[in-house]
Amino acid sequence: MKKIFALLLSCCGYLSASSQDSLSAFKSYFGNYQSSNGRLFSVGRTDNNLFLMDYGQSACRYLSPAGKQTFTVGKTGDKIMLQDDHTLLFISGQRKDTAWKVKPADTEDMLVKADGATLGGTLWKPRGKNTFPVIILVHGAGYETRHNMRYLPYLFNAWGYGVFTYDKRGCGVSTGSYQPWDAGIRVLAGDVEHIYHHLETRKEISAISMMGISNGAWVVSDAASRLPHTAFIIPVVGGFVPVYKQELYRIHEAGKKAALTPQDVAEMDSVMASIYNDQFFQQPPAVAIPKLQQLMSFSASRPWFSSMPLKDFQQVPTETLFTMGKAAWENELSYKPEKYPACEIYALLGEADKISPASQIAGVVNTLPKASATVIPHATHFMVEEGTDIIPELYLKTLKKILKEKKPL
Repeated sequence: MKKIFALLLSCCGYLSASSQDSLSAFKSYFGNYQSSNGRLFSVGRTDNNLFLMDYGQSACRYLSPAGKQTFTVGKTGDKIMLQDDHTLLFISGQRKDTAWKVKPADTEDMLVKADGATLGGTLWKPRGKNTFPVIILVHGAGYETRHNMRYLPYLFNAWGYGVFTYDKRGCGVSTGSYQPWDAGIRVLAGDVEHIYHHLETRKEISAISMMGISNGAWVVSDAASRLPHTAFIIPVVGGFVPVYKQELYRIHEAGKKAALTPQDVAEMDSVMASIYNDQFFQQPPAVAIPKLQQLMSFSASRPWFSSMPLKDFQQVPTETLFTMGKAAWENELSYKPEKYPACEIYALLGEADKISPASQIAGVVNTLPKASATVIPHATHFMVEEGTDIIPELYLKTLKKILKEKKPL
């Protein structure tokens, strides 16, 4: 059974490397920088890469080694040199500019006990403030650690907010399992509740809010619905519709991207809808497993098979697939909110999102009291402009407007 689980995790891309120790050597360089003309930058890390966020260009780009303490910025051809732990030298052709570190964050690593897991996290405290509000940043699906929020902690710190980032259960130093057949929306939301209660014991924290991205949008909405003193939540590119409907939308769009015929896309949609529904996993195994085997055999011969998630499960015994699929359905895919948060809700969605259905989500959000949905033109699920690495200006402006209304910057 352990071999089957490992195979399944590997097929689905769930086995990921932990943070690269080599990146820790650059920790003293991480932070916000400002050039003489007032332009703001952030240098930080994800699990596997260093990045440079250029707020003037609204672009967050990975850094590739190009010599001692020198890196190429994305695909631009520009370079930066980390001259010391508080100075950046920008090199673009013959032009050179310098930026200096400003107000570095005061970070504190901590462990938070949750149900069935211990979560490792970091509190980012803005310098020079005795009290401050905190935003808990909540990840999307899959393997996610505290490092994968990229520029957001640096930006929010620059705007006077504290930030809490953490390793999802089963990721980084956190124990437990995040897999949907083990956990699910309510378990992950329970983790956020434990983090919230841990933070509210800190005297320097004046208020607690949440921002959840993709799968995290469902998580923060669920958690905040049981935390009446939450200041506000910002769900980004997700939430508010049943998770299985989001997944059906994602698969449909993947089929269209693969240039399938309309007939093939419709056939694929029909097969997935026959599995992703309230009835399929309520059937006795003796009835459901043969049906699932037939669907797998039929699907494997169709041109759309490579566009659907079933392709990752061909080597998994059907009985095991049904058992895990049933658990994933009950924990995650069938999730519907029992109630919505009483706090203010600011949903941010991408018009060009091919993973979460922006119009459906906005339709639900706009029926709720104290809630609004902003659909960012041309923005994808990853909140960049379609076909580019540019973060939409409206996205950053809307974030700043929300936070400024809640607390002067």
